[in-house]
Amino acid sequence: MKRQITSIILIIVLFSSLLLPSTVTAKQYTIKDVTDNDEAYEAIQDVLNQGWMSLTLSKFYPDKYVTRGEFAMILTKFNGQQSEVSKIKKVSFVDVKIDDQYGKYIELQKKYLTYYNTKSGYYFKPKKYLTREDALVAIVKALGYDSDKAMEEGVYSEIDLNEIIEDYDKVSPSLEKYMNIGVVNELIDLVEVDDKTYLNPKKYITRRQMAQLLVNAQDCKEFNIEEERIDEIITDDDAVIETEDTQRAPTMTPVPTPTPTIKPTQTLSPTPTIKPTQTLSPTPSPTPTITTIVTPTPTLAPTYTPAPPSTNTPTSMPTQEQDIVIQHGGDTLTLPAGTPYTITYNEDGSAKVVTSNGNVFILGN
Repeated sequence: MKRQITSIILIIVLFSSLLLPSTVTAKQYTIKDVTDNDEAYEAIQDVLNQGWMSLTLSKFYPDKYVTRGEFAMILTKFNGQQSEVSKIKKVSFVDVKIDDQYGKYIELQKKYLTYYNTKSGYYFKPKKYLTREDALVAIVKALGYDSDKAMEEGVYSEIDLNEIIEDYDKVSPSLEKYMNIGVVNELIDLVEVDDKTYLNPKKYITRRQMAQLLVNAQDCKEFNIEEERIDEIITDDDAVIETEDTQRAPTMTPVPTPTPTIKPTQTLSPTPTIKPTQTLSPTPSPTPTITTIVTPTPTLAPTYTPAPPSTNTPTSMPTQEQDIVIQHGGDTLTLPAGTPYTITYNEDGSAKVVTSNGNVFILGN
């Protein structure tokens, strides 16, 4: 009997040890250009330990912008898909080659990334800097927060964020759902300036903000989605989004845009704050030439298109009985007769055409 009791005790102890979480000591990196009082210090240490981002000669370059190509590689690591990179045998974009530094990563992550649809084909522009908006879209999709199930579980809020975020009107209409999810679930840190809250969707994301975004996203992976999380964000018309400094400590939690830090198990309430990034100066854009032709041409398929900073006010164009041809910067776009559309002239000299059914085309860039 004594031997039986001893055996039972040993089994209980062994089983209990399996249930207890193991403690892993994270490496503390020495970073020459990031101090331990930096608001994103813990987030940067976290992404380095996870292997999502890396140092160059012991420097992190926190204020350096992330390129679209570099982000494809970061997202591959965040999604744990490194083993799938070697399986890529071809790419879908005109300006990306299979042997390019980020070629296979871009192809592997294309379902999460925004790209450009032009008459001459699909363009990714890997060397172009990534906007905060595009980063957040990719992270939301990578988390599966855009799925029907996630939407039913409350990741999206019907709250009008235009009343809370000063520059929410700058969000691309086709990407508004993703921005809403990102803000409501505290994936991206907001910026508080003079008692006003900004999202800065068209500004480029820095490596510091990227580290915070990834940590915020990782935290959401481990966080159960509940209806209450959304209800807690805004309780009345006078509610404002809290700053990151007042709500969270400099520890991190994952994803798509951050600067401040977040503790892994926080409950969402008013949204965080980060220091404002760069300010974009408006640049006039040339006027495209519009002509009409009789021969119909197929309409380009819709794609998520990142919209570079724009300060011009879109002008609605009248519908016509014949096909509509828009020429700008060497590109030509043909729309079916009678298609309502708007044109926005962007800072980089390109023109953005948005049709009434939500299709977006970039010309001249």
